[in-house]
Amino acid sequence: MKNIIDKEEALATFEDAANGHGEATEQGNYKLGNICYNKIILAVTFLKENNGIPLLLPFLRHDSIGVRIWAASYLL
Repeated sequence: MKNIIDKEEALATFEDAANGHGEATEQGNYKLGNICYNKIILAVTFLKENNGIPLLLPFLRHDSIGVRIWAASYLL
């Protein structure tokens, strides 16, 4: 897995992975879910290290329930 270089990339990675994790969970695809989870952690770790967690706030209104849930869990 490649390193994240800026907050925009972290947010894009988070959004894509959180959406993918939600879909994988609904389908029962644990292998894809695990891959997406690892990407979520990578993105969130970068955001935490760079004071970027508040940037997840707009994701609370995302169309994907997976993105909303993951964003809410880290914003808490």
